[in-house]
Amino acid sequence: GQTDALLLRRLELGLLDHAGFRPALTECAVCGVELVDQRSIEAGPSDSGSRNDREPSDDAIGFDAQRGGALCSQHRMGAGGRPPRQLALATALLEGRTAELRDLSPRDRRGLRDLCQLLIRPHLRSELKSLALLSQLTRQGALGPAIVPE
Repeated sequence: GQTDALLLRRLELGLLDHAGFRPALTECAVCGVELVDQRSIEAGPSDSGSRNDREPSDDAIGFDAQRGGALCSQHRMGAGGRPPRQLALATALLEGRTAELRDLSPRDRRGLRDLCQLLIRPHLRSELKSLALLSQLTRQGALGPAIVPE
């Protein structure tokens, strides 16, 4: 369920951190300027990003996984964007503040999943086809209860 999905996201972010690839979620990955107000978690559910990843919405924070994560306005040119709430949720998860993440909306859960996949992708030599296969089998009910969160 939701708890399993959060544990998986925490594991993914923790592995990135332990491998030396801790994503910049609260500061610019290039210059280090502070970006995210951690109180964003208290806001309502957010979009999982702009519709066109190359044209972030006005409230989105610049984001490029290949450059290390969040980007300030000076360094975001050509980058996609992520909602501030999504980055705050990922930060809380990475820091083990899971009590703040109870009862996340499906949109927030999908946003965290997409963010983690986006962060992991630059460090892989090829696409993880097993994720798509497990997701497909879960949707078809072939694996019993859902083990791969949406």
